[in-house]
Amino acid sequence: MKSYLYLLLSIVLFSSQVRAQEARDLGSVDLSKNKDYYLSAFEKGGKFTYKLFNQNEPSVEIASFSLVNNNFDNFKEMLESVLKENNLTEGISEAEMEKYYFYFTTQNAFLIENEPGKKAIEMVFKDALAVYAYHHSNFAAITVKDIYYMLKELFPKEEIDGSFLDNPFDTAQYNLKLCDTCKVIFEDTFKANLEKTSRIKNKNERLETLYKAINKQYYDAIHKEIKEKLRAYEERVEGSVNELETQIKELRQGRLLLESDSNLYKSEIELLQQKINILEKSISENEKKVKEPLNRYDFTLEEEGIEAEGVQANEISSLQDYINEIEEIYTILSRNQLIYLSTASQDFFDSNDISPENRLKRIKTEISKLKNVQASLNAIRLEQNQISSIRDSVSINNDKLIAIKDNLNRVDTELGLLTQQLNEIEIEKNEQISVQLDQLFKTNKFEFSPSSVQLEVNRGYLENIVVNGSAAIYDYRKIKEKDPSKVISEIHLKFINDFPLGISSKKDIEQLGNYKLYARFRDGTHYELKLGDFIDVITEKLELDRKDYSPKNGSYELSLPSENKKTFFKADSKEILQLKIFSDFVGIQDNNPNGLIQLEIDKEIPLLTKRFQRPYAVFFLRPFVLNQANIGVFNYFKPQFIYSKIENNNKYLEVSSFPLEDGSASYGVSTLDLKQYEVFSVGADFNLFLYDIPNTKSTFLFNTGFRFGRTDLALDKDEPEAHDFPRGFTNTIQPSLEGLLRINGDERFGFEFSYGINWLLSDELFFTQKAKVSGIDDFGSFSRSKESNTLQRVSILAYLNINKESQGRLFFRYRFNSEFGDFKNNFAQLQIGYTTYLTRANK
Repeated sequence: MKSYLYLLLSIVLFSSQVRAQEARDLGSVDLSKNKDYYLSAFEKGGKFTYKLFNQNEPSVEIASFSLVNNNFDNFKEMLESVLKENNLTEGISEAEMEKYYFYFTTQNAFLIENEPGKKAIEMVFKDALAVYAYHHSNFAAITVKDIYYMLKELFPKEEIDGSFLDNPFDTAQYNLKLCDTCKVIFEDTFKANLEKTSRIKNKNERLETLYKAINKQYYDAIHKEIKEKLRAYEERVEGSVNELETQIKELRQGRLLLESDSNLYKSEIELLQQKINILEKSISENEKKVKEPLNRYDFTLEEEGIEAEGVQANEISSLQDYINEIEEIYTILSRNQLIYLSTASQDFFDSNDISPENRLKRIKTEISKLKNVQASLNAIRLEQNQISSIRDSVSINNDKLIAIKDNLNRVDTELGLLTQQLNEIEIEKNEQISVQLDQLFKTNKFEFSPSSVQLEVNRGYLENIVVNGSAAIYDYRKIKEKDPSKVISEIHLKFINDFPLGISSKKDIEQLGNYKLYARFRDGTHYELKLGDFIDVITEKLELDRKDYSPKNGSYELSLPSENKKTFFKADSKEILQLKIFSDFVGIQDNNPNGLIQLEIDKEIPLLTKRFQRPYAVFFLRPFVLNQANIGVFNYFKPQFIYSKIENNNKYLEVSSFPLEDGSASYGVSTLDLKQYEVFSVGADFNLFLYDIPNTKSTFLFNTGFRFGRTDLALDKDEPEAHDFPRGFTNTIQPSLEGLLRINGDERFGFEFSYGINWLLSDELFFTQKAKVSGIDDFGSFSRSKESNTLQRVSILAYLNINKESQGRLFFRYRFNSEFGDFKNNFAQLQIGYTTYLTRANK
């Protein structure tokens, strides 16, 4: 019952640690001479808290105290005070207290200050790159026949000699042409590389290199020929096009000049027409003046009357001159059709008024009137002359416009003919170019534009890489430029890696660009993306003594091209050492020596993080490696410390004593007991071989290991110090071999199955190690019993990530340990535990 309660309390305390990582459990110790009581401790924020419990009532705290300044003097003073208050001072010496203090402070020493991980690697990704398509589904199984049939398909008009199957690297096999008039496409550089390719040791790599070289040479030759045809045709057409374009240009320039002259003449005609309109308006105004009727008058002078009035002869002469002037005007006006002049003469002078002054005045008025009419007539005549002259100019300009129009019609006709010729040439050119451009679609080179990338980093590897994006034929921009009507189809590609890629050492990072990702289709076509073309820059961050550049385990996703740069960090310092705490349900029984609470601390360090697929495996392993599997050697080194018996219950192995005839005794222990009672061990596992089958989510590992162990010995476990041994313990050396099958179905759970052989070699300082000692009562039987130091162990382990935000896992582990060759001599362990990292919060 006590053990059950103790286990329950341990699990409760441990669960509290999982819920609050900042509070660190430092373990617990039984009080000497007061075994019903135990003292536990934990540290939080630099403060140490100690609590006293009764194992009969572990849920009830008896007493507690806390120390900020956690030194031995303060610990001793507070512990003595608590023990005295609870009457528990019997048998606890200062030396015992020192042991307790040392135990708790040693536990705390394993808890390190957390420090965020520093930069490990920085990657910069490209937003466009070239990828290649191949019509071979699996290069791992490529044969010479595959290359032979590919050549027959690429060169249907050429005869491929059957001797090709015997020696595909013979240069004479590659005198092949695309057509009768074409050149041999496999140039001297290709043939020169054949010998180099033939020296590649690995057959698959050799044939794959040849296959890809033929593809590249073939498609490069097609593109070279097409581009040469396009260039020659464009040059041939260019002369005619340039000549036509020059003529069209000259005609258009002449037409512009004609249109300019036409517009100029039209402007002049408009100005002249405006002048005509103005003159005609003026003529119209003057015509209004002259079209008024004029009377013809008789200007006869009655000289007798005038003289009677005493008018002087000179006055009469002057008056007569005016009259003569009027008569002249009459004569002139009578000849103009615009003037209406009466034919009958009327008397001009009033017979009753013979005053010379009045007559002279009237004559002058009439003369003025007639002169105005005459002036209007003169103006009309002048304006009519001007209109006539202007109309002559208009007529001349109209004649010029007609000539210009005729020239324009002629130029337009010539332009139409030349443009038609140019269009016909362009149509023919485009048709010819289109035919050639269609040939460019026959290619294995594509331009890929990535849209996203996912990376999973695990144990020093790029475990998985997924790159999504779209691809079009590599020359699609040139095709669109030459023929915008061409429809360029895009395809979606998802590239993945076939096996994990090492990213631990500088050489791993240097060689990362040589690996390829693949996008495969059901028709057998697959696309290859070279990582060096996708990752533009990859830079490891140097730190003093850093040899492992792999980032912390995790998954990452980037959207491209907006997020084309990613910095990866090392694991936080709290994640360096992994801590596993197990409770053994078999050890609950009071008489069972299995450690009730067991502690394991380990760290897996990547070594050779390079994987090989089947074609690159050594010849004797190749038949056993599946096409989609990969193998590795010396992948990691894993130091480990195991503290398997923390509590005092059944801590000591009782040594069997066999009396001798001289009265002395001989001591003996069994190999299996040495292992079952082992207090702690320290050593490491070293991976020898790894076989990974991603399609089955399984990994097989073959490891070797080495341990130094210690087992406490006693004649009587109730009084472990009552013995005459040279020392109360034995040290062991334990080399081992182990095969392990790891199955990872999900990020939340996984399984491991393992079988191992362990050679346990003790120092046998004062005892003899045998395969079995139970049931043997006398020394003779003991000395004749089987000697064996070999053990075997079968393990089944399952884990569960109980909290996604936590780095810890919940474990279930069953172990069956037995003597090698005699499984009946065995013991089992049934454990549940939790794994986390050693750390404490920063102060």
